[in-house]
Amino acid sequence: MLFVALLACPTDTDSGDAGSAITATATLSALIPTVVVVEFDAPPEASSVRVEWGESDAYGHVTEIGVGGVGSGAVVGFHPATEYHWRAVAVTDAGVVSGPDQTISTGSLPVDVSDLTVERPGEPTFGYVLTTLQGMSGGAVIYDEDGVAVWFVLPDEGSDFWGVRVKGDGSGVLLQVIGNRNAEDGATRDYAWDGSLVSETPTPGAHHALVETEQGHYGYCSIDVRETDVDGVATSVVGEAIREIPPGGSDADILTVWTSWDTLPVRVDAATDSGFYPRGLDWIHCNGLAYQPERQAYTLSSYSLGSVIEVDRTTGTNNWVFSGADNEFEIEGGRPFRDAHSPDPTADGFWLFVNRTDSDRYSRVARYVLDVDAMTAVQGASIELDRAYYSPILGDTNALASGGLLVTWGLAGVVTELDAAGDAAWIGSTNLGSVIVLGEPVLQPGGPLLSR
Repeated sequence: MLFVALLACPTDTDSGDAGSAITATATLSALIPTVVVVEFDAPPEASSVRVEWGESDAYGHVTEIGVGGVGSGAVVGFHPATEYHWRAVAVTDAGVVSGPDQTISTGSLPVDVSDLTVERPGEPTFGYVLTTLQGMSGGAVIYDEDGVAVWFVLPDEGSDFWGVRVKGDGSGVLLQVIGNRNAEDGATRDYAWDGSLVSETPTPGAHHALVETEQGHYGYCSIDVRETDVDGVATSVVGEAIREIPPGGSDADILTVWTSWDTLPVRVDAATDSGFYPRGLDWIHCNGLAYQPERQAYTLSSYSLGSVIEVDRTTGTNNWVFSGADNEFEIEGGRPFRDAHSPDPTADGFWLFVNRTDSDRYSRVARYVLDVDAMTAVQGASIELDRAYYSPILGDTNALASGGLLVTWGLAGVVTELDAAGDAAWIGSTNLGSVIVLGEPVLQPGGPLLSR
């Protein structure tokens, strides 16, 4: 393990207060050799402790790792097998306390983690992208705008990662783990930025999507298998539920917020079953879930029904159903979709990754504007990127502060940033044989290690 000691000197104290000093040590994470763990002892009155870092003493990058006193943080963003300059900095009312420049060298990545091939038709703004992958390259990976893997967690043998997101408090990453499509052994894992496992919470039946509520509870799609009459025959049918559980909770703590059985007519038969679930006919197939705390509402997408549904979290009822056989809107213009993933709500509707429309063999991103008082809807945009990418399953879209979108194209193994005009500003491609399950933009990974 590499070790670097950093001691601030009075001459480096911008405030001119010779009584203020900061000491810090840096080591590589034992789990991720591109992550640097910084232990610090800063002036107790410091409102912020940060690490400035880069490939020269001009730095260029900043990671906030805590406040005054004794603490620790993880710096994420370093490339593998590279020497970096860094220094610790504390901000106080009296001024800035800076340590001298020091260097540290990162290690190499395992063969299971590969970089992206990047094209830059424009100017990217997303910072970093957190993804889950399957295939020749698997696990959860954070890529920077150069397409370099800077953070990763690999799955256990026989399991996969699906839903992924940065924790609401910014202290690490939440990952949804499933062992098979029965999904009985699902779990949500909380990983700190240094790659250590903070906690594992059972989420039986979980699949595809994961959210975090304002209370810090995990919300997730869960299969809900029941026997029902299909064409006069008692048949096992896989419905869906939205469930919540607090971190570290047990099965007894699981709250069922909504079920398809209580809110939708059963629309499935053996001829239309996808065969995805071994335990029964695939009726709903939830493949995307979003949460809007200000509205206390969930938005989910149903692949099998071709619908997007908004659910009232308090009552467990449907606010509305958009598209498909249960559609409640008069849809003006645009094209209906057949299969879709991962709705991303907006103030007046949602963005949606549309896998295909009728016989189309290309995927697109569409924006739908809803008037829930008049129950009308209109397609506001359809971005196809010259019909270059096709993913019959998977796919994800996330709105960016710049007005653009970060889109993962599933089986195509591509992630793109689209600018506000819908043009590709950045394109990252995986190696052959890998697919991107989901993606989420991260402006700056790393930060305090709350688990330590």
